[in-house]
Amino acid sequence: MLLKQKLLIIEQLEKETGEKAAEFFIEVAKPKKGAYRAVYGDLVDELLAKILNDFEVVLPIARINEGWYLFGTRKMFVKVVGGNNLLVRVGGGFSNLREFIETYQQAELSKINEIEAKGEWDFQKLLLYHKNVAGGGPISQTA
Repeated sequence: MLLKQKLLIIEQLEKETGEKAAEFFIEVAKPKKGAYRAVYGDLVDELLAKILNDFEVVLPIARINEGWYLFGTRKMFVKVVGGNNLLVRVGGGFSNLREFIETYQQAELSKINEIEAKGEWDFQKLLLYHKNVAGGGPISQTA
């Protein structure tokens, strides 16, 4: 799905510029250990996986349901705007996903470290709680 979108963008740029893009080869690689693996066919999840894996986010992140994710201890809603721009609901507005990660990742890691120090950290339990509240959907997460 993501590849198809990229090819459409390349085709559009070729029409606008009147130039032909260079041929390229795509190597399909297995996800790295710990890499976020998207739910196939879910554009939000596929774009999210690309960003998370490019940033090499170390925080545990999992899909709760379509558009809903657990980012460490924080539940977040993510949507696509403009074809490939991901926005995260923050307060009364939205923030770019990359900015969101840069802003909140360290605070979430600190919060998790504090919870772990008390012996109370269980990401799977927290995820199951949110999935039961939000209702079903396949789980996709960092390993």
